[in-house]
Amino acid sequence: MHARTLTAALALLAVFSLTAACGGKSYVVAGTDRAVGTDGTIEMDEADGTYRVTVELKHLPPANRLGANFNTYVVWFIPKDASPVKAGTLAYDPDDRVGKLVATTPNPKLEVRVTAEKNAQAASPSEVAVVSKQVSI
Repeated sequence: MHARTLTAALALLAVFSLTAACGGKSYVVAGTDRAVGTDGTIEMDEADGTYRVTVELKHLPPANRLGANFNTYVVWFIPKDASPVKAGTLAYDPDDRVGKLVATTPNPKLEVRVTAEKNAQAASPSEVAVVSKQVSI
């Protein structure tokens, strides 16, 4: 094995080891039928007695392409047997078609759902989900 290849492999192993040591988990996600080309990651790690969830999506179409009344994306945390909790609005860059949100939750296991919404004040998730994934730590 070449020295450069070995160095890169060791660096990658160190990153994975650090993530495992910190108790974090990373999930690969794909868009629903409403956002077929969308992909990204959801990462969850423990942070001071709560859980930090980072949602990063790529190839996400503008919300108004999913319906004329949609203007934004909202991320919802849905614990088992509980009502959805709005985690926040996805910061969306229409030029790069990427969205990101970092939020915290007291729940170590939940569904993360991203929906197209008319506005950021939505009280409950619409039926237009672009990503949905069960995550836990």
